[in-house]
Amino acid sequence: MSGEKCFLPIPVGSFVVIAVPEVDRDKIDAKNIFVIEIIMDVTDDEYYKVGCKSGITDSLYSRNQMSMCKENFVSQETFNIPVSLRKASSNVSLNGGQEFFKCFRK
Repeated sequence: MSGEKCFLPIPVGSFVVIAVPEVDRDKIDAKNIFVIEIIMDVTDDEYYKVGCKSGITDSLYSRNQMSMCKENFVSQETFNIPVSLRKASSNVSLNGGQEFFKCFRK
């Protein structure tokens, strides 16, 4: 079965959920980003530009990286500022998201 049949295209304006990699979230946070992402644009190569209340994500996503929501959960209000998936995830985190800590061992 080809990828086109497995993953149907998602129209612009639809709501999707994107999985957050383990390195970009805290241990108690959900595996999926709870701020439902909105499809903002689709490129000619079928990559999706998505946005949320935190801003428009600074990377493009392929169809297999997201799941389409059956219902609209939030308003389609987005900010026109670029934001990483880590930052969008930390904005909805239970305790502020995954932080970087440096260890200065001698």
